[in-house]
Amino acid sequence: MTFTLNGSTGLPKGTGALQIRGKTYWMIYTGRKIQANTHTADFARARRTLAKAYIGVIRVTMGALQAVAGEKATAGTRGDHPAARGSRQGADGKGATRAARTGRTNPREARP
Repeated sequence: MTFTLNGSTGLPKGTGALQIRGKTYWMIYTGRKIQANTHTADFARARRTLAKAYIGVIRVTMGALQAVAGEKATAGTRGDHPAARGSRQGADGKGATRAARTGRTNPREARP
């Protein structure tokens, strides 16, 4: 298999790009244009960070393709994606726990 390399990063074409902003490199990758700080001024370290981030994107894509093909997905949940880490992880679990604890599902119901 032959890969066309991106001239600026030396990674396969479509992997992403690096921009220098101030003294640090920023990486831009995927179709939705994720922009993230690499927290380094070293080009080689920024390039490795971009490669690792894009591996997460590839895992998610691979899992989706395996699901369509009917194969058992070995990797690629949305949680693997770097942008999937959010501040609301597990926030939806509170409602079910509260409902089970109080014995009611509608919070506006009068208590027995």
